[in-house]
Amino acid sequence: MPPQATIGLLYLGLLLVFVKLFEDFFGRAKIPSIVGAVIGGVLLGRSALNLVDPTTVSLFVNLGVIMMLFLAGADEFDLESTLDIIRAKRRFFLLSLANWAAATACTLYVLIKYGGMPPVLGLFAASVFGMSSVAPLVRVLKDMNITKSQAAVSVFTYTLTVEIIGLVLSAVLLQVALRNAVTASVILFSAAPIAVFLVGLFALRRQFPKVIVGVEKFVGSREAVLALMLALVFIVGYFGELVGFNAAIAALFLGYMFSRYLERAPQILERLRGLTYGFFEPIFFGGLGLSVNLKLVAVNPALLTGLVLAILGAKLAVGLITATATGSEPRLSLAFGSVFKGGVDGALLLSALTLGVISGGVYSAGIVAILILVVVGPVGLKRVLSRVETFSEEGVYLTHSFIRTYAEGVPASKVATTFPEIVVYEHEKLKIAIEKMSKLNVFGAVVVNSERRAVGTLFLNDLIELGEKDYQSLEVGSVMRDTFVQVAQDTPASELIEIFHNSGVPVVAVVDDEGRTIATVTERELYLFLTSSGQGARKYDLQA
Repeated sequence: MPPQATIGLLYLGLLLVFVKLFEDFFGRAKIPSIVGAVIGGVLLGRSALNLVDPTTVSLFVNLGVIMMLFLAGADEFDLESTLDIIRAKRRFFLLSLANWAAATACTLYVLIKYGGMPPVLGLFAASVFGMSSVAPLVRVLKDMNITKSQAAVSVFTYTLTVEIIGLVLSAVLLQVALRNAVTASVILFSAAPIAVFLVGLFALRRQFPKVIVGVEKFVGSREAVLALMLALVFIVGYFGELVGFNAAIAALFLGYMFSRYLERAPQILERLRGLTYGFFEPIFFGGLGLSVNLKLVAVNPALLTGLVLAILGAKLAVGLITATATGSEPRLSLAFGSVFKGGVDGALLLSALTLGVISGGVYSAGIVAILILVVVGPVGLKRVLSRVETFSEEGVYLTHSFIRTYAEGVPASKVATTFPEIVVYEHEKLKIAIEKMSKLNVFGAVVVNSERRAVGTLFLNDLIELGEKDYQSLEVGSVMRDTFVQVAQDTPASELIEIFHNSGVPVVAVVDDEGRTIATVTERELYLFLTSSGQGARKYDLQA
C-alpha cells in the first residue's frame, strides 16, 4: 500500500481533472461552472465512485478556503464603502440586514423542524444560509455586459452589504455554536476574543503592507514578497483559530487590508489569482462535493426543499421590499441578486462540518440547496435585467470594489474614447499647444514627435512664469519634461488607476503595437468612464 502522502498526489490529480472537465462541460451548457465543479467532487466522493478520500485532501481544501477568502477580501470585501453606505443611507443598510435576518430566521425554522438541529447549532448554519455571495453575481453582470447600469450598481452594492453582514455575524455565532449555549455570558466570551483579535488586525492594518513594501525594496524579488504575504495569511489564520476566530474569515479581513497594496502591485495580484483560481479554487469546490452524501439528502427531501424555499422566499420578499423602499428599478433585481450563493457560504459550511457543528445530512442538503440557488439566481436576474439600457448615477453609491471589479475588464483603448486625445507636437509653437490645452480644459498633454511617438509630457504648471514672447518663440520640446508614461491599448483600466497613483503624470499615452500614440487617457477621464456611460467623444484634430 503506497504511503498516504503518495495516494494524496493521486487524489489531487483526479480531483483537478474531474473538476475542470465538469466546469468546462457545464460552462458550455450555460450553467454556472461552480455546479460542475461540485458535481465533479460528488462523483469522486462516497456518493458515487468513492475514488477520493476527503480526509486525505482536507489540508488542500482548507488552504483553498483560506486563499479564496483572502482574494475575496482583496477584491470584494469593501468595508470602507459599506461604512459609508451605513452613514449615508441607513435605511439601505437596515434593509440589507433585514434580508440576512429574514433568510436566517426562515432557514433556522427549517433546520430545527426537518434537520433535527438544536437551536444553538442551527443558528450558525442558518446565518450562513442567510448570506449572499457577490463573486458569482459579478460574473453574471460581466457576461450580460451591463456592469455599468444603474441596476447593476444597485444590486452589486446590496448583495455585497448582505454578504458582509452575514460574514461578521456568523463569526460570532460560530463561537456561540461551539459553546452550545446562547446566554449573555457565552455571547460576551465568544465575542470578546474576536473583538480583541479584530482590533489588533485593525491597529496593524497599515503595518502589514509596510512590511511587504519594505521586503520588496530590500530583496527586490516578487517571489519573496508573495511568499511573505502567504506566510502572513497562514500565521494570522493560526492566531485567529487560537482565539476562536475562523482562519478563513481572518484571511478575508487580511485580504481587505492588503487590497490597496495589491491594487498597486497588479503582477503579484495576478500571481495570487493564478495560484488560487488555477489550483486552490477547483480543489476547494471539488472538496465541497467530496463531503456530500446524496443518500442522506434522499432520505430527508423535506430538509432540502425547505432550505431552498426558505432562502428563496425570504430573500425575494425582502429584496422586493428594499427595491420598493429605495426606488430601485427593476424592482426584482435586488431580490434575485441577493439570492446568489456559492462562495464564502460553502466554505463556512465545510468548516462547520469539520468542527462538528452540523451533521453530514445538513451539510449535504445545504450544498445541494446552494447549487440549486446558484442556477436560480442567474436565471432570474438575467430575465429581470435583460432590458437594462442606460446608466444613471443619480442616487447610486459606487463602492470602491465595484469600480475595481469593472476596471479589470476594460482596456485602455476603450477608456480613451471618453475624452478627445490630448497630444501636442514637440516642434510646434508653445502658444498653439497652450490654446489646445485651454480648449480641452486640461493641465497636461502628451508630447509626440512627427511619427507620433511619445517623447515627453507638457505640464501647464511649468509655463506659469513664461511671458507672451516666450509663448510666441519657444517650441514645446524646449519646455516639456522628458518623462512620460505610455501603455498598450489592451492595458486593463485597473492598471491605469495604479499608474496615475504612482507616476504623478496628468495624462498617459495609449500606443499601438509599433509604439505610436493613438490615444490618451487622463485620470479624470478614467474615473468618469468607470462611473458613467462612457459612450465616447469625438476626436479633435490637434495637429498644428
